[in-house]
Amino acid sequence: MDKQKIMASVVIAAIVIAGAIIAVAKNSKGEGFINPKAIMPGAITTEHLADGAVTGRKIASDAVTTTKIRNRAVNDVDLNENAIPCEVNYTNTEVTVTGTTETEIINKKIKLRRDSRLIIIYTINDSWAEPGNAPILNCTVFNETGAFAASAYPDDVLLSVQNLSTTITFYTDVVDAVYPGDWFNVSIRLKSNSTGTVGIKEQALTVIALPAEGD
Repeated sequence: MDKQKIMASVVIAAIVIAGAIIAVAKNSKGEGFINPKAIMPGAITTEHLADGAVTGRKIASDAVTTTKIRNRAVNDVDLNENAIPCEVNYTNTEVTVTGTTETEIINKKIKLRRDSRLIIIYTINDSWAEPGNAPILNCTVFNETGAFAASAYPDDVLLSVQNLSTTITFYTDVVDAVYPGDWFNVSIRLKSNSTGTVGIKEQALTVIALPAEGD
């Protein structure tokens, strides 16, 4: 082999070694890592990633945006069973309240892992009132300690004297989950518009927590 061929082989070997050094370098702790600039676009696909290789801590803030998510990439099958918290309570026991002081007649606790806006669907099968009285409904959200957390709207829902079936949809402002996993109590409260007695039969309460940005 003549000198020119030998020199050419040496140069090629040097280029290969230099490329390897650029592609695999050392960080400040002496650990090896792959230089992102040395990876061709599209070279690494999901097939090359081990299960659990990409974790939340390895994803930079705001790295995943809606424009980067393919249509239908996330569907109802991919969602965790608690991704959209939903709680239901039902009772067919008749409840009565006398006078204008609000009294809780049904409630449901819901666990919030993030700040949420609550959609509250309340259905009654029948209501009644003594002459000169009418049932008034309100909904309030309390935290684990029983302290006020949020009001639900509309306020002071006045029912007619006789209802065969009624459904009311309440909603709240953002409920702040100060500590992820907080329990909140959604309370439906009843009073009369006068001094007499009002009653409700057969109630169903559904609470849905939608993700919302807190203040």
